[in-house]
Amino acid sequence: MYKQISFIFFIVYFTICAQDQVDNKKDNVQLYNSDAATAAEIPSGVLFGKFSKEDGPFLLKGNIIVPAGQQLEFGPGCMIYLAGKYTTITVFGRIVMKGTQKESVIIQSALKNPNPWDWDRIYCRSRNRSEFEHCIIRHSNYGIYVENGSVEIKKCTFERNSLHGLVVKNSDAMISKSVFERGHVLSIFCQAGENVNTDFLIFRNTITGTTCD
Repeated sequence: MYKQISFIFFIVYFTICAQDQVDNKKDNVQLYNSDAATAAEIPSGVLFGKFSKEDGPFLLKGNIIVPAGQQLEFGPGCMIYLAGKYTTITVFGRIVMKGTQKESVIIQSALKNPNPWDWDRIYCRSRNRSEFEHCIIRHSNYGIYVENGSVEIKKCTFERNSLHGLVVKNSDAMISKSVFERGHVLSIFCQAGENVNTDFLIFRNTITGTTCD
């Protein structure tokens, strides 16, 4: 009798899990663009390691934390979709997103009809310098937000973000040969304690280019 009950419980549990997976796939198809709907899902939580284009595309379904002493790296051609309201990638370790001229790393909303505020920010909180090169960052509130941290940004494009493309607060930042366009109440916002070095930046169709407190 005990074995029979256990077997029935297993069948019921397996059926519920299978149905949840089917429902989840249906939700993905209804909400997300076709590429994001079939992407490799990464749940909220701790994430580090090295990812390539062949591993993706990627669908981040909640807040991600890169812990101190660890590195999260995305290589050329990686496509990263963010789902969930105000999703944030918080970096206490180091994040490296390096594309090439032909294959950028793209970070954007997963929605079929994206808005410029669909996810929140890449939040760099470490003095261990994070690097962004040949990246396209779109559909966020703050783009890259650096607080008590350090970043280097080269040849990146920030577009269709709602509030800012880059915020630097009590941090070091080097940014060169990058473009801010089609959005941004304030493209680059430098707050107290910042040390920002810039070289050849382009601002197109934005409300304000740069402001420093």
